[in-house]
Amino acid sequence: MTTSPAWERRVPSDTPDSAEDSLDGHARTASGPEAEREANRFAGAFLMPRADVVARMPIGPQVDQILKAKGIWRVSAMALTHRLHDLEMLTDWQYGSTCRRLTELGYRSGEPDGINRETSQVLPKVFALLRQNGQSAARVAAELHIPLSELNALMFGLSFTARTGAGHGNENTLTAKPALRVIRGFGS
Repeated sequence: MTTSPAWERRVPSDTPDSAEDSLDGHARTASGPEAEREANRFAGAFLMPRADVVARMPIGPQVDQILKAKGIWRVSAMALTHRLHDLEMLTDWQYGSTCRRLTELGYRSGEPDGINRETSQVLPKVFALLRQNGQSAARVAAELHIPLSELNALMFGLSFTARTGAGHGNENTLTAKPALRVIRGFGS
């Protein structure tokens, strides 16, 4: 670890620049604890690219800054802390101290305030258009040949909740294979 002042420190050039660089290293790794560490480094590089983290985070961030910033990449506080250490933005001492504090706050075993799931911006529009055209969620599930409960699970976080019998017809009436088609005029 370098002892130069924070304003003189730079991210080392031997840190993987991309997920591909890290993946190459991951492919060469055997198994066991080293494989797990390499997989974690790959995930960190993929979810939290070096250039983005360096641009957004200060050198030696405090726990409150890490807790605020974790939402940028939708990762756990511990994962961001590991990534900051990998990028040498936290010294070994800062890393240990931050991990101990996050553990005290309950972040080692989970995320007390949770992590928001990503939601689709397209699917609500598709289902709104389908509803305008008289299509129920039950009918969509039937056309896709999946149970309505599975469609509900796939649509987690959207504003509708589909129930059997909520639309026109019976969800078991369709037996033909689904036919994909382009919906013209959507999104304009």
